[in-house]
Amino acid sequence: MMVILLIVQAAVVDEAQDTAQAVADRAVASARAVDGDEVAGQRQAEQVLSTLGDKLLVDPRVQVSRTAAEVSVTVTSGSPRFLPFWPDTITVRAAGPVETLTQTVGHG
Repeated sequence: MMVILLIVQAAVVDEAQDTAQAVADRAVASARAVDGDEVAGQRQAEQVLSTLGDKLLVDPRVQVSRTAAEVSVTVTSGSPRFLPFWPDTITVRAAGPVETLTQTVGHG
């Protein structure tokens, strides 16, 4: 019985981590766009959470940070826990460079 619970617990935590990573990745994609910002990243994270994370992520928190060069997102959440000794906090991070437009000068 314990082995079955271990397998189920590991699968649930793995799926919760995948969900949190999807939230972070989508938030980075929105915030790093040329016209993006921290608010756009936060909105995208909330939208993905409402679609994917309402069962696997417990009290998720998303932090979006954007500088002139980089966007970083951290998602911290609880996950369902069936075994008392299993950690119940998930933290994932995603980052990417801020998109910039460059102008090329044509010859001819």
